[in-house]
Amino acid sequence: MAEAARKFGVAEQPLYREAPNNIEAEQALLGAILVNNDAFYRVSDFLK
Repeated sequence: MAEAARKFGVAEQPLYREAPNNIEAEQALLGAILVNNDAFYRVSDFLK
């Protein structure tokens, strides 16, 4: 199978993908929500 994938130029994909994460961005967002509850409503649609 891998040989056929290389033959046709198909890249091998992992069976699962790790969700993107950024600890600093998550901390900043949670801090903003704690300080101002309206921050959640401003970003909730964007983060879906």
